[in-house]
Amino acid sequence: TRPTIEIPDCPSKTIIGREKKGRKGDICISDYSGNQHSFRILDTIGRDSFERSSLEVSRPDHISRKHLQFSRIGGQNVAIDLGSTNGTSVDGFRLVKNTPCPIHDGSVIAVGSDKNKLVIHLNGTPQDDSGG
Repeated sequence: TRPTIEIPDCPSKTIIGREKKGRKGDICISDYSGNQHSFRILDTIGRDSFERSSLEVSRPDHISRKHLQFSRIGGQNVAIDLGSTNGTSVDGFRLVKNTPCPIHDGSVIAVGSDKNKLVIHLNGTPQDDSGG
């Protein structure tokens, strides 16, 4: 079994709320083919979200309709699994349902399956590693 990360200091009911939506509140995700898509803080992300994006996921059928949400708690960006059927992992740790998990620039998130791995970019877009 995989290790599970539990964060006792983060209340699990913080997913309710409103935040001004705009480009500043977006979290960019890229797949390993270089495709990118931005998700807004507090939007519910599910199978339809991925189908409407340019992201390539190997197992879209493993993504729930209401799978996860990104939020911000005390200035920290977090991912929250919304009780999805097949779960969510961040950097190899399986998330506990409705419990925030800190995410960082470069965190790898697996949505519903280890084959659906994506990279998180908190600065809006992936860094250009081409050097010029």
